[in-house]
Amino acid sequence: MKRIITLSNDSARFTLRIDSEFLQRFHYIADYNARSANRKSEVLIKKHVAKFEKAYREAKLQQSVSTPELLAICGFIETLNFCRKMPM
Repeated sequence: MKRIITLSNDSARFTLRIDSEFLQRFHYIADYNARSANRKSEVLIKKHVAKFEKAYREAKLQQSVSTPELLAICGFIETLNFCRKMPM
């Protein structure tokens, strides 16, 4: 089971390790959309969770699902792969 650190405003901290060049590309996309990379990630995750829940009723997040599996279910991996294809 993954450890989740809950902050005082009901936000949870999530660490993502990615290639530095890829992160630069993601920052470019976030800046283009007038958002921080953190906010852009949050928006993308929320959209994909909503899409998943609409298609499959409610995601059963209490089950033992690893972070990569959850991100793949929500479509976040496809978004990250899009960034990898962007020219620098």
